[in-house]
Amino acid sequence: MDESLDLGFEEQILEPQPEEEPEALVRAFATVGEVYADGLSLIFDGETEPTEKHYLCNTNVFFQAGDRVRILADSGTYVVEYVVGPPKQSRLVGIPAGGTTGQTLSKTSDDDYTAGWTDAAHELPSGGSANQVLTKNSATDYDVKWADVPAPAHELPTGGTDGQLLTKNGSTAYAVKWADAPAAQNVHNYGAAAASVIWLQFDASNGRLRVSLDHSNWRNLNFD
Repeated sequence: MDESLDLGFEEQILEPQPEEEPEALVRAFATVGEVYADGLSLIFDGETEPTEKHYLCNTNVFFQAGDRVRILADSGTYVVEYVVGPPKQSRLVGIPAGGTTGQTLSKTSDDDYTAGWTDAAHELPSGGSANQVLTKNSATDYDVKWADVPAPAHELPTGGTDGQLLTKNGSTAYAVKWADAPAAQNVHNYGAAAASVIWLQFDASNGRLRVSLDHSNWRNLNFD
């Protein structure tokens, strides 16, 4: 006698089911961490540090650190498409934001397309008038000012007439003036007789020495 009991249950063997792979996280937005020559580092939502990986981007858009951007998932990576946010009054492609009046656009590093607003270096001072020249204002580098053209240090004095000579005009260095040639002092030459006197005088009109025995009748001396 078969003592087994048939309880009417059908035996079923359950096959193990494969585990479902978690759905890959697809992000749509991120923040630019830094701009590099080969791409952008990104700070994904919920994270605080930028990625070590540099992502390719739309080369027609000028990106800056801190920009909120739209990213597109593609083949296991992301491509940065464009900047998103509230409307701006103006945004010129390739021109960095910020700057103040009078500043100039200059390179901030040797990398391509890196530029920023900086104060103009060594600009000319304001003011000045016609014919003035640029002169040093102090020993400080680039400290200059507009000033009148200085008079030459050793120029000849103005005025003067034909035949005058240049003579000192005080003890100050380079102080001179035009003056008449001084008359030669009378020379007394006593001969053998006490009464014999010869008067000599320089004639400024012809540059000759003249002689007189009575101080009235003068004759030019010739040494030829």
